[in-house]
Amino acid sequence: MTTIETLSTEHTPRQLANRWRTLVICIGVVVLGLIVAPVIFIAIYGLVGLTLALAIAAVVTLVGWATLPWLGTVAANWKLKLLKQEAAHNPVETMQTNFSAASNFSSNSNRRSSSSAARSKPSRTKSAI
Repeated sequence: MTTIETLSTEHTPRQLANRWRTLVICIGVVVLGLIVAPVIFIAIYGLVGLTLALAIAAVVTLVGWATLPWLGTVAANWKLKLLKQEAAHNPVETMQTNFSAASNFSSNSNRRSSSSAARSKPSRTKSAI
């Protein structure tokens, strides 16, 4: 046997079948990769986007929660400023409103005190001894 005979391109049927099987597997993996890769890419891209959206929402929520007391103070000061400005423009109406509110408060407190005093009086009934 010479070296030329051993290097011949003739293969056994089993070797040819293994080669074709390997070729079909490689082509199948490439086709499957071309089909599955975009789906995986979209899933990963969606997870990254979802993570970013949740992080942004958490930051906005925490900042909003932290600024609520400050916003409440600003709104109360703004309301007070507007009330003072309106009172400066209409002093008589402001005094009338304050007087009616004070008189309503005093009449309500008088009614409450008289009803509580009536409830606290001891009853004078004869007891059977």
